[in-house]
Amino acid sequence: MEFLSLHPWWSFFIILTIILSYIGFCAHLHIQNRAVFFYSYRDVTIIFLTPVILIALSYLIKNKEILSACILCITLIAFSWAWIITYRSNTKRFFLSLLIVWGKLLLSTIVWAILAISLGLAVITGNSKRKKYERRDRHAERNEKAFIGALLVGFELSRNLLNLCCLHKDFSTPSKNIEVNRS
Repeated sequence: MEFLSLHPWWSFFIILTIILSYIGFCAHLHIQNRAVFFYSYRDVTIIFLTPVILIALSYLIKNKEILSACILCITLIAFSWAWIITYRSNTKRFFLSLLIVWGKLLLSTIVWAILAISLGLAVITGNSKRKKYERRDRHAERNEKAFIGALLVGFELSRNLLNLCCLHKDFSTPSKNIEVNRS
């Protein structure tokens, strides 16, 4: 433990490696058709819109008690709905569904981190100084291209990652009466 306390970045990289390995294992199960990571775009929307709604509510509601009740209710409803979709789409196998639902939450954290990093890089690359003898309109155009380019890279990486993990390319939900095949 002394080694990890001397180098705090090591603990960060170890935790990041564990998280990425876990997500990779869940994606491997999904690719081999042994598990369903995201059933449809509805599943993706529930997982990724919940933090946006919670952040918006934290700015709109000033009363702390009402805000905490709203956050608790919305989080429980979203997690319950994500659990139901995961459980039904994985043919009602409890432990596999438990493994996948935590993988979904970790993947959403990674995707939000990718989006935040791309926004940060967009701000950094979009605020470069003017070169000597460069016209203002060219400088503004160059900054705008760099800003939009960095944002697009982050959004496309996130979109492709989620599209890879999504089984159905629609907004459907799994049926209640899925046959359980224990082979």
